[in-house]
Amino acid sequence: MKIESKGTIVKKFDMYTKGDFKKVELVIETGDGDHKNPLKVAAMNDRVDFVEKLNEGDTVEFSAFVTGNEWNDKYFINLNLAYIKKTEGAVAKANIDSDLPF
Repeated sequence: MKIESKGTIVKKFDMYTKGDFKKVELVIETGDGDHKNPLKVAAMNDRVDFVEKLNEGDTVEFSAFVTGNEWNDKYFINLNLAYIKKTEGAVAKANIDSDLPF
């Protein structure tokens, strides 16, 4: 599943590297004012170059792949960055493409 949204970067974490692997995580607020709705999005490898040009406070348009995994009977959801672009203007609510019946 893939989501597309706009928001404001409120936190940019330091780059993590291990060998050739690179990862930067961002927290992007996608809310409408009443609800902040912060999403933690991970940029990996070739996508890191795009994220390194962005700063906290920037308004962005982005898409991310939603993935999940299980570890020790605990379940996690991951948002892996597919596309990000700096924009200007108001923040819009998330548009979720899904085949879920609800």
